[in-house]
Amino acid sequence: MSEASWSDPQAAARTEAKPKSERVPESERDVSLKELLEETRIILPGTEVLLGFLVTLPFTQHFSELTQVQRTVYLCTFFSTLSALLMFMLPAAYHRIARPIHQRLRFKRFANYFLVGGLAPLSVGIVLVTWLVTSVVMPSFAMWGAGGVAILVLVAWWIVPLARVHDQAPREG
Repeated sequence: MSEASWSDPQAAARTEAKPKSERVPESERDVSLKELLEETRIILPGTEVLLGFLVTLPFTQHFSELTQVQRTVYLCTFFSTLSALLMFMLPAAYHRIARPIHQRLRFKRFANYFLVGGLAPLSVGIVLVTWLVTSVVMPSFAMWGAGGVAILVLVAWWIVPLARVHDQAPREG
């Protein structure tokens, strides 16, 4: 089996053979994994609700009144939200299928990549759905509304957290 496998018992044994200073205590690994699961539980319902509304939209009688641009934006919104949902769900599906997970830290890193990666298409979906709704309700405000939400998402979800990570990075003296 390859070392890239999260279910590899031999790799788990190699991990146990590491010097004590390089090992992460099991309780710390469990807390970290629980935090990741909680974060996933928080973000999943909102994404599911947004996708649910997007799925029903083409079946409403007013959908045929949308312009070609609005329909194109709708499809981009639908696929970006669907991509985000799939990325958020992937770690749980993997965990269920590939049980038992012997290398929790590696799995946590894998799951974290998909959770953070799913935020990118969700960010796009939120901005596009804002444009779509405002273009129907108040067309002259659509770009302003979507632009405002884009700035808010960019700053709150990406710039501030990334700046904080950079500030917390250990510095060499």
